[in-house]
Amino acid sequence: MQAIKFVVRRSAGDFERGLVLNQVDTGQISLNLAGTAGSVVPQDISLHLARHQITQYGRDGSSLWITLADGRSLEIENFFSAQGTAHSRLFVSSDGQISEVVFDNGAGKELLAQYQGQEAWGKWNPSDSLLFYDEPEPMGLANAPGGYEDETVSMLGTGLALGPAMLTGAAAPAALVAGAASALSALNSGESETETIENNDPDSATTETVGASSASAVSVSVATDLVETNGVISAGELADGSFTVTGQTDPGASVLVTIGDTSLPAEVDGNGAWSVVFPSSAAPAGEYNLNVTAQAIDAQGNTAEASGTIAVDTVVNLQIATDLVETNGVISAGELADGSFTVTGQTDPGASVLVTIGDTSLPAEVDGNGAWSVVFPSSAAPAGEYNLNVTAQATDAQGNTADANGTIAVDTVVNHLTVTENVTGGDNVANSAELQSGLPLSGQVEPGSQVSVVFNGKTYNASVTADGAWSMTIPQQDLPDGAYTAHFNVLATDAAGNTATLTDSIEIDQSSPDAPQIETHEYGFSDKTTKKVSFSQTSDNLSVDQVSSDGSAQSLHITSSNDTANSRTYIDFQTPVPDGSTLVVTAQDDAGNSNGTLMILDVGIGSSHDLSGFDLDAYEITVIDLQSAEATEVTLTEEQVLGLSSLSDTVKVYGHDNDSLVLTGAVKGEEVIDGNGDKFVLYTMGDEARILADEDLAVSI
Repeated sequence: MQAIKFVVRRSAGDFERGLVLNQVDTGQISLNLAGTAGSVVPQDISLHLARHQITQYGRDGSSLWITLADGRSLEIENFFSAQGTAHSRLFVSSDGQISEVVFDNGAGKELLAQYQGQEAWGKWNPSDSLLFYDEPEPMGLANAPGGYEDETVSMLGTGLALGPAMLTGAAAPAALVAGAASALSALNSGESETETIENNDPDSATTETVGASSASAVSVSVATDLVETNGVISAGELADGSFTVTGQTDPGASVLVTIGDTSLPAEVDGNGAWSVVFPSSAAPAGEYNLNVTAQAIDAQGNTAEASGTIAVDTVVNLQIATDLVETNGVISAGELADGSFTVTGQTDPGASVLVTIGDTSLPAEVDGNGAWSVVFPSSAAPAGEYNLNVTAQATDAQGNTADANGTIAVDTVVNHLTVTENVTGGDNVANSAELQSGLPLSGQVEPGSQVSVVFNGKTYNASVTADGAWSMTIPQQDLPDGAYTAHFNVLATDAAGNTATLTDSIEIDQSSPDAPQIETHEYGFSDKTTKKVSFSQTSDNLSVDQVSSDGSAQSLHITSSNDTANSRTYIDFQTPVPDGSTLVVTAQDDAGNSNGTLMILDVGIGSSHDLSGFDLDAYEITVIDLQSAEATEVTLTEEQVLGLSSLSDTVKVYGHDNDSLVLTGAVKGEEVIDGNGDKFVLYTMGDEARILADEDLAVSI
């Protein structure tokens, strides 16, 4: 007796094929599937039988009984509910035709069956795996009724059992699941052979039963290396919506191919070459190996299985390392000056990369590890301060492509470099008083920059705040005396290494005028006042302050006139100055530089002056004149000398032989003759203070 092939399709969409083997001694064939009891899931069951090979149908409780023409019977458990409603559907199929068996109740346990073709129940898909394309094995018809081709027959029998476990979710027929509670049983005295094939799940195996009637096993193979010609499915190849898997089996065998949750029957030609077209959805995008399983079954019910993997490669990796361009992701002017810059990145080994900047596209060199680099000419990055867009496109050996974008910072300029001098007092000339603390310079620069100033061959570093404000001061001692144009350069270097230079200048006049030198003193003996004094002629502006012993000063109203013939300048006091007064006569030039003479008027019997209450910071005094005083004594300290003449630290003292000068702690030096031929003796106090004392003066040290 021949085995009977069957297919069970679950409502979840997966299915299993199997064989029910002959049983000679009892005349029954039994298939028992055990599992956890629960709710029954609807299934479709197809038997490889012709209609005339079935003689009776019947129901006993929840079981469907099928009696075959050769006297054997099958029982399908849980086919019906307790109320007699069918949970599942039954089909018979052969020669590429299939019919659904629809039942009505007959007498007792008998069922009336009608065979309906696909046109009657239009949900059937003719390409479904429930179809059997070959003829069933011949079967003895001793019990077959006449007119077997009628559409309605009545049958009763016993035999085939399908337990509830096969009807739940992912459960499979026990004959096809290793380790199930009850396996496919051939309850006969004949022989059967069982083959176990390990699958990809380490916790399970697949068992296939090959009919005892087969003289040799069926063969099947999968040619995964020929999928898409090279065994690799790329993105472009998936884009056409499908891919084809091929292989080889025995002529006349049928093949079912499974990828993931998708199982499709293959087309098998006369030579056993088979092929099946899968939708692209069966191979999701990515880079991995796709498992493929092919199951073959021949006309004798022999089965075989073959597995393989298809490489899916729909992606190519690509990165641009714009942050590494010129080591810090910024192209500076100096870096462009060498004529080129390099862009690098990473891709898959074997891929090609094309890099585009603006209108320039260049192929990159890719090493064996996928690291790529390309050298662009400097012209691809024009000077300025901006972000340069970069695009890279990679293509791998499978034709997959990927794009990557990035930006490179281009910074070839130092922005906002300015310089300001604020010491000229509005006349655009810096004088000695304005430069007493040095020449301050300031300005603005690009934040993060460094600034220095070069003047007269020396470099001075500026301080720069976070917002780019810079400042520095050229020390006063580094500013030459005299009147001149001071040129200086401001150098800036930004964070990218770009440099900028500003050249500027400032007018400086530190040529202080000569201190007024007294020529005559017009004194009124009657009222003991001074009405007029004269000085060597000068073009400078003259002013006179009367200074009290407490240091307070009063500006005197004067009238000045020049006596060109005698080379003198006269000052007339609108109010005569009383004897014993101390005057400061100041000469100021057009640049604002000033120099003064301290004049003591004391025609009486003599007086002493120590200048202890004098405001040393109020004037620049380089001359003390005692020639308009009689027997006058003046005491000077080092601090007073430096305070009176802050620019030169030198005071010249004129007097007569009856006048005296007290210089406590001073050191007498050499004799000095000035430009007018007058003779003086040099005294020093400390490291800087210098006193030139008239040779006629009596000096105490």
